[in-house]
Amino acid sequence: MMRNRRRSTLLLLSFLLIFTPIRAQEPQISDQPVVSNHAPVLQVSSTEGFLAETAEIGTTVRVSPNSQSESLQILVNDEDLQPGMPPATYQYILTGLGATIFAVDQRGYVYLNVPKIDADPPNPSTYQLNVEAREVNTIPTRRSDPVTITIHILDVNDNSPQFEQPIYMANTTANGDERDVVRVVATDVDSGAFGQVTYSIAQVTNGAEDKFRYEPATNMLLATGPLVAGERYQVVIEATDGGGRSSQAIVIVLAMDPTQLTFSSLAPLPGMETFMPNPLAMTTPGSLATSAESEETIQTFVTEVNENTPPNTVVVSLGDESSKDLTYFNIVGGNEEGKFGIDDAGTIVTADELDREKTAMYSLQVETRSRNPDQHLYWTLVQVTVMDVNDNAPVFTDPQPIRLRLSIDDIEQLTANMIIGKIGVEDADSDDNGRLELRIMPPHNKLFAISNEGILSVNGDFTAAHFGEHDLTIVARDHGEPSLETRARVQISIFGTLITMATVAPTNEVFEYTSSVEEEPQTTNPDELLQTVTMVPSTKNQGPSQQIFSSFPSTIEQTQQPEFPQFPTFPTLSPHPQLNTRNASGLAAGTSVASDGGQASQ
Repeated sequence: MMRNRRRSTLLLLSFLLIFTPIRAQEPQISDQPVVSNHAPVLQVSSTEGFLAETAEIGTTVRVSPNSQSESLQILVNDEDLQPGMPPATYQYILTGLGATIFAVDQRGYVYLNVPKIDADPPNPSTYQLNVEAREVNTIPTRRSDPVTITIHILDVNDNSPQFEQPIYMANTTANGDERDVVRVVATDVDSGAFGQVTYSIAQVTNGAEDKFRYEPATNMLLATGPLVAGERYQVVIEATDGGGRSSQAIVIVLAMDPTQLTFSSLAPLPGMETFMPNPLAMTTPGSLATSAESEETIQTFVTEVNENTPPNTVVVSLGDESSKDLTYFNIVGGNEEGKFGIDDAGTIVTADELDREKTAMYSLQVETRSRNPDQHLYWTLVQVTVMDVNDNAPVFTDPQPIRLRLSIDDIEQLTANMIIGKIGVEDADSDDNGRLELRIMPPHNKLFAISNEGILSVNGDFTAAHFGEHDLTIVARDHGEPSLETRARVQISIFGTLITMATVAPTNEVFEYTSSVEEEPQTTNPDELLQTVTMVPSTKNQGPSQQIFSSFPSTIEQTQQPEFPQFPTFPTLSPHPQLNTRNASGLAAGTSVASDGGQASQ
């Protein structure tokens, strides 16, 4: 059944390509099979391809990790294609691990054919794509030797470090030399520098900032100075990866005096941690707590709320209506901002609006007391993590219009992809809500490019068209749901008192560029592993040694390379005549046909 379905898909693709209206001067396509004497030969611009983990469906694979590099392209060479012959149609046959992940468009560019791709374990970070070209409507039907393309998925920093647990409970002696408290470790599934984690102590309560330190070699929290016996210290440890993403864990440390208190061998209740509390909180006046009588069980709750949660929203319930006549609850710590309240039944609610950009986590210390007699019963620690919502749009930090000026007087040679300047843009949100994508609106995206870090550069070769004043619109978009975007006006001025072109003669290479998802190739069903291209032979004389490549932009015939003229002084600069000819060629995406120069045109 699958074979029949794919065959139907193949026939449909071939029909659409062959019967597309063509110009009158092009040869008409015949349904009669043609004799094939030579098998097609595949050539690729690179056997190694690179694609960012954040790429969206339709994004082309690049020949280097640089997002501004050329797209990887597959070329078809067939010596049978002669002038006057009908167009030749080929099918791309894709196999290997990447066959359902990637596809080849009409121009031979390899692109992502699934909504998203993930390089983090357990997903693969490298895919192998085997490609063959098979003739259609020929006798015999020949196919090319396969070529193998290795596509590397470039990891991005899309994961924050994760601690083994959000809250750690530990005991330590109040006095002594430097001593171990507890081992605190976080891991990050990202690769390379993005997966390397560094640690720091972000906060210590009770004014004990100089009494603790973290040892990264052993992942151990250490007490380094004298503590107050019976006091609880809250130590916040922050883990940050190589890309700047971070998370926090709380360590509750109880300082003990071993001459007064001893441990009990009683096991804690499931889901609870046992440690020694402040003995004064467990005693009545005139008495002193000893042995197991002073041991206490602390409940811990970990929960999350969105930062747009309205006031009077229930966060967690520690009791119920039946017990409020016997007990009551107080928030005794961690609520300095007054963002939370608690009723007699132990229900914690939001009391005010939250802002994750100001405070990302609260550690509420709740005391449960009996009414008759009025005395302490137990402690509860409630960790409330404030989850980010996409409530901040990207912000351009430079005054607008942003002005960038570049003088070429001190530049010896004008190189491709030359950097012009940097645009400052930021987003106060976290994770995907704060991850930005920058692009330049047409038509200036053909001349200039911008990275997601704000680096603005020349797109491809430096040409005469880059000189002068340019008024760009740059769009910054975050990856939240829904995404928010901001636009900025950027004025670029490229000038010089003596303008001389680079010493290397220009080529006819056409730089493929991508500035937005809307301009990417049309996608196909991932199950359609056969993709068809059509080539029309040249109507001019062609020597037997000439090679014909489909799916490649045509070049302008030249008998010799022109010399570079000296350009007039700015602003009366005239464009290079060859560049004028190239710009007037009217290249556009469409059916790939072979040109008389031996390469396909679009």
